[in-house]
Parts: sequence; C-alpha cells; structure tokens
Amino acid sequence: MTTTDAHKCANAACGCMTTSAKHCSPRCEALEMRPDIACSCGHAECKDKTS
Repeated sequence: MTTTDAHKCANAACGCMTTSAKHCSPRCEALEMRPDIACSCGHAECKDKTS
C-alpha cells in the first residue's frame, strides 16, 4: 500500500493541498516570490479567500 503525503502549496497566499508538486498550479509557481494577500490559482477552495 502506497501512502501519498499531501502538503500545502508553496505559495503563501494559497490554501490548496497538493500531492504531486511543490505548487498546486503553474500560476502559484509563477507567483511564489511575489507576495499577495489573495490567491488566484483558480481552484474552488481558494476562490475569494485571503491569507
């Protein structure tokens, strides 16, 4: 049995969990070094939320 560890997206403003990469989306990867208070990854769990 394989266990998959989910972790929070590396973008500080994002609340998404990811299992396959450091970031949940290419958008979050591109914005990692640009601080923001709202995530714009496009995933439903982050829509209109602020950090």
